[in-house]
Amino acid sequence: MEAETVVAPHFDDAVFSVAHVLLRTRATIVTVCAGAPAPGVVSDWDAECGYTEGVAAAADRAGEDLKANQISGATSVHLGLTDAAYRTRFPVRATALDLARAMPLEGPLWIPVGIGSHPDHVGSREAVLSLPRVADRLRFYADCPDACAFGWDARDTDRVENHRWQPHLDRLSIAYGPMLPHTVYLTDEQMAQKLEMVTAHASQMRGMLPNFPDLLNPHGPLRREVYWTSALVTANRPK
Repeated sequence: MEAETVVAPHFDDAVFSVAHVLLRTRATIVTVCAGAPAPGVVSDWDAECGYTEGVAAAADRAGEDLKANQISGATSVHLGLTDAAYRTRFPVRATALDLARAMPLEGPLWIPVGIGSHPDHVGSREAVLSLPRVADRLRFYADCPDACAFGWDARDTDRVENHRWQPHLDRLSIAYGPMLPHTVYLTDEQMAQKLEMVTAHASQMRGMLPNFPDLLNPHGPLRREVYWTSALVTANRPK
């Protein structure tokens, strides 16, 4: 089976969004925002997760990532960028160079659509899109849990503005033509493994569960995963 690469803005994004990929192949997960901030500072999110220093949060999450990825056999690659709360901007060009050095040169390349409009997700997407010779490798995954925060089948107009899908899909369509949606429903066995990987990210779950209480429900929203491919690239791909 062809090796696959997942670009994850944060440590938990791959297991939330593309568990079906991780469970079918020994993927490489490149986590973009895996760096530690300066000592003595803590973001609101890290404080919500129980930390008094961002350094401790980053260290714990790196360890959680290794634990989660042992379940699927995925390889962990950690880049040095900090989370958005510890920066003033997303360095697209520098991140693109880091990704080019870190990613395998072949095989499917999974990147976030940017649903939720988090600067780390949008920035990671744009960094990959700026790279040459990746178009025929790209698959675009719905960023969970933001993508399903209002229900998978909600109309876009019923979602709050920064959680709407269409603006991000329009951005991709400009570059790659019409987007073809694909939906994956995990089996009972896959869902059990996914929840095991998700709960390995214990520090993140402390902050998420109050806002997304159904995340650990075996029949809840994480059982579905959605991604898109380019209609033009698919049509032009050699048979």
